This record gives sequence, structure tokens and C-alpha cells, in this order.
Amino acid sequence: MQKKTIIAVAIILLLFVAILLVVKNFYSVVNRYERQKVDNMADKEHAELIGKLKAGKQLTSSEIDRIATYYYLSSKYDEGISILQEILKRQDGYMAYFQLSGFYAEKAKMNQPADVKSSLVVKSRDYLAQGFERVPDKAHAFYMRGKAYALLGCLDMAISDLNKAVEESKKAKTTMLTDGVYVDQKRFAEVVEKDIAEIKKGQSACLLDSVQGARPGRNQQ
Repeated sequence: MQKKTIIAVAIILLLFVAILLVVKNFYSVVNRYERQKVDNMADKEHAELIGKLKAGKQLTSSEIDRIATYYYLSSKYDEGISILQEILKRQDGYMAYFQLSGFYAEKAKMNQPADVKSSLVVKSRDYLAQGFERVPDKAHAFYMRGKAYALLGCLDMAISDLNKAVEESKKAKTTMLTDGVYVDQKRFAEVVEKDIAEIKKGQSACLLDSVQGARPGRNQQ
């Protein structure tokens, strides 16, 4: 009787393990399918935006951001830089400058010779400055620059700019959060507070400090 009980328990356990393996495999297949579907959608949207660019049509800031994100997520920084520079030949979009700053910052984080790294950091800083000058909404300009400083590892400068963004947002009823999306001051402050909380979790060296004179002085901030 005891032997039969042990066999029965063993069979139940084997069946349980088999069911778990089937379920795990099912969800793995579903997840792969969903990822493939998302990738296909991203490829299709990207092709449409590049087609719009080649047709000589103006791109919105959101569209420029989506083009850059496509290359950023696949770590194709050089291709992203090339496309963004092509966009700037056709239109003076502030988002292209900020995204170029980000791409050069990412390249500077790689294992580079000192002189190459310095050159990349300077390019990142210069594109960032040009982007900041072109943002139509001042609060949004500080917000964008703050996020860019965080990407450069300059966390103190990032937090300072994000706080300035909140102060600037108090001067208007609504503030631009992203292209075409405006929120009230309370909502904007909530978004910025979350960003600051995430930045404070990070620990990194400011890339601007790796190049003498690259960090802007107090009067330039």
C-alpha cells in the first residue's frame, strides 16, 4: 500500500512538472510573438517617418524623438547621428539637437581614447546648448536640458535644471511636457519630482568634468 502511494505521488509530481513546463513554454512563445509584433510595428513606423523625411516634409518634435529612439534602443548611435544631422539640414528642430547630444554622450561612455572621448563630450555639450536655445517654452527647455545632463552623468546639474523647470512652470497656466502635450503646473511638478527621485538613485561621474572647461560656469547655467 505504501509503495503504491509513493508511486501515485511521484506520478502527480511528474504531471505537475510537465504542466509547468508546458505553461512556461506557452508564455515564452507568446512573449516572443508580442516582442516580434512590437518590433514589426516599430520598423513600420520608422520606415514611414524616414519616408516622410526623404519626401521633404517637416517632422514634428515627437516624430524626431521617435526616429532617434529607434536607433537608440538598437545602440546604432552612428546611424542615429547621421539621420539627425540630415534632419537639421532640412529643418531647425530643437529635438534633433537634444538627441544628438544624447547620442554623443552614449558614444563618450564607451571605451574610447582620451582625445576621442573629449571630442565626443564637447560635441554633446555643444548640441545640448543649441537645443536649449531653441525650445519655445522656457520650463520645457530646462526640463529637456535637465534630462540631458542626467544622461551625461551630471546629476547635480540635472537636478538644478529640473528645479528651475518647476519654477518657470509657475509663470504660466500650462507647461509643455512633450510636443503638443501641455499640462498644468501641478501635474508638471509631479512629473519632475519623479524624475528627480530617479536621478538621485544614480551614481556616475559627470562626463563634462572629463574635459577641462566643458562644465558651464554658474553664470552660464
